[in-house]
Amino acid sequence: MRRLVAAIAALALALSLTACGGGGAPSATTTTSGTGAAAAPAVPPPSAAGVAAVPVVDNSPTETVTLAPLQVSRDAIPSSISQRLESGQPMLILFFDPHQQVTDDVRAEVDAVIKKYRGTIDVVSFDVSKTLTPKGAKDPEAQRVSLMTSELSIRVTPYIILVDQNGLQVGRHAGFVDRAILEKDVIRATN
Repeated sequence: MRRLVAAIAALALALSLTACGGGGAPSATTTTSGTGAAAAPAVPPPSAAGVAAVPVVDNSPTETVTLAPLQVSRDAIPSSISQRLESGQPMLILFFDPHQQVTDDVRAEVDAVIKKYRGTIDVVSFDVSKTLTPKGAKDPEAQRVSLMTSELSIRVTPYIILVDQNGLQVGRHAGFVDRAILEKDVIRATN
């Protein structure tokens, strides 16, 4: 009698799981709750060693930076940067165009971080729109800034370069970058 009751219970359990859709693995194209959004992909299977592979995620617009000196010729370094390089002062170099709307957003992020680390890092900013004017073509500092942007392959503004006390680049950011990412680079530049 026990066997009969156990068999009926097992059969009822199997039928209820099949009716609820538990009969197989969901496909990658299954939609959730009628919204039309695809279901999240399943967790990758464990590797041969039994440990799940961790996907690499890039959470920032950060360019790949290898610790190297600021790669510009002596003629392309504006005096405001050369003075700081000689004194070993960490700096955040900002190239911007005031005619872009994102410039104000980036400056707000930079100001928030610099306010927190005031005295440990200097901000050097360059308005690249001034280097494009006829007056800027005659100004030696504007010419240096223009040459520096060319040698550093800066093609978009705003653009941020962080340099530590040894003159090594520790961060480069093209476009908008938030304060959390900037703060990590400022800490790297000042330590």
